[in-house]
Amino acid sequence: MQLARGMTEPALDLTTHPARRLRSLSIASVLALVIVGGCSGGGSGGAETSPSTVVATTEVAPPTLAATTTAAPVLVLPTVAPPTIPAPAPAFLRGNGLDTFDFGAPAALVVAGITLPMMSDRQTEFPVNAGDGFQSLDSSQYFITQFGRELCWNDGNAGTLCAYFGGADLISQVFVGWHYSAPEGVEGVLFSTSAVTVNILASSNPAITLTGGACFSFTTVLVDEIGVDLLSVTGGFGDGIPADTRVTAMSAGNVVISLVDSGDC
Repeated sequence: MQLARGMTEPALDLTTHPARRLRSLSIASVLALVIVGGCSGGGSGGAETSPSTVVATTEVAPPTLAATTTAAPVLVLPTVAPPTIPAPAPAFLRGNGLDTFDFGAPAALVVAGITLPMMSDRQTEFPVNAGDGFQSLDSSQYFITQFGRELCWNDGNAGTLCAYFGGADLISQVFVGWHYSAPEGVEGVLFSTSAVTVNILASSNPAITLTGGACFSFTTVLVDEIGVDLLSVTGGFGDGIPADTRVTAMSAGNVVISLVDSGDC
């Protein structure tokens, strides 16, 4: 509506204008809700403060430091093998044979097996039957069989080792005995189990003991089942073994025996 000149537009009544009135109501409603919300938890007292939020604190354990284990150094000692002690060689001179050959072994086997330098090889017949053995025609020698063989070697140190073989003929002979000797002053290099050899002093080996009767300067004792001939220049075996007694020969089994009287007994 257009107003006449000189007239003023009347003031707008906010309470009566619909649009203004609706906006006023909306603002008033919001304010009322805010006021009500602030007072809704109240009692008769003053305004309450909202409870504080407690935040749980999780304690973190400090890191565990693993102990560092350092192994002690291992001292490795060099392995030193104990010294090897060689087994003693079997006795060459035995009461039942020589070296590895027993009495009764074939002659050919023994002859081939003993490698010492050969000195002599002699076949002998003992034609006279003496009942318990055989004798030479002149009765100066005795042997266990009619036919005998004497084979001798050098021991490598001037000593002489002889093996004896016997049988009913020259073909079927077997090993029956041995004899070992050496020149005076030359010690033997072949030994028995008790380390007895020729030309040692009897007093140097405790295995040599006087076990029976004796002639004045000569006797035979048994050591390792071997006959050991002892000789003393001073004599006196009746009172024990004299200090100068030495081994002159060793033998075992059956050997050629001299029947000539030595004159000592």
